[in-house]
Amino acid sequence: CCPGLVDRFQEVAKNGKLTKDAFDNYGKPTDRAKHRAKRAKRHDLGELRQLFDTIVKAGEKDIKLADLVRHKREVNRICPELITEFSDIDQDNSCSVSWDELRVFAGGTDDWLKFQLQNIIGLDGLKDQIHQFHQSISLDKKRQAAGFDVKDA
Repeated sequence: CCPGLVDRFQEVAKNGKLTKDAFDNYGKPTDRAKHRAKRAKRHDLGELRQLFDTIVKAGEKDIKLADLVRHKREVNRICPELITEFSDIDQDNSCSVSWDELRVFAGGTDDWLKFQLQNIIGLDGLKDQIHQFHQSISLDKKRQAAGFDVKDA
């Protein structure tokens, strides 16, 4: 949804304003990413947290590939995407997966957006606006799905 939006704001915005369509279409996920997100949402966060805590070595904060190999049977039973989508889940390309990265993978776009915005230093006002804008769009989509007429701004 928003990686690099702040850096590319001038390209995306028209006359210094970001339209709803430009925001909706910016960084639109591929069909593969949409399919992955639908699969990931089926996981219970409590069960994932339990799996995460089981896999992570004592004194470590992240899951490493070697950890997945040791716990392959349990991972395949509970969340096989942790193996098949490891590089996508690993947002910071550290070759490990933190709890936040796994939670974002299993959560929705709101969790993903919060995770991305927390990595930006400062710009709190802009981050609040982006978050409010995202919530507005999400609510509009729910209203449209419920059959209400929603006007584009």
